[in-house]
Amino acid sequence: MIDAFMADDKTQLTPERSKRRDAFLQGLQFEVQTAMSMGVKMAAGYDASSGERQGKNAEELVALVKRGLTPLEAIQAATISAAELLSWQDQVGAIEPGHYADVIGVEGDPVKDVSELQRVKFVMKGGAVVKNSTAASQMP
Repeated sequence: MIDAFMADDKTQLTPERSKRRDAFLQGLQFEVQTAMSMGVKMAAGYDASSGERQGKNAEELVALVKRGLTPLEAIQAATISAAELLSWQDQVGAIEPGHYADVIGVEGDPVKDVSELQRVKFVMKGGAVVKNSTAASQMP
């Protein structure tokens, strides 16, 4: 999310501020790489800072991949690992009987390109379809 926030920031950066920003991002890279090398289980989470940032959760996963996780590891950080780290794995984090699950559908393969998760075509929340802009839904 920090990457998207910084990309949206239209403030003219002074050389000093640009240097601080680069150092901050390099620090994030180091922290993620260190955690990965130590086998730390990571959870991805998202707290929108404004109404216009709602629904941008996938940006966090793109940022994690940019920092060294595979797309699958980033997806697992937002699902299985997050559920386990919250001790909710018996309730969420998997699509299986007895679990609460929201389901999304995308056209591409997010395991190959995690940014596919930014282009959601289908959403099922609590068992009800709330979005369906798939090609199949538009057929007569």
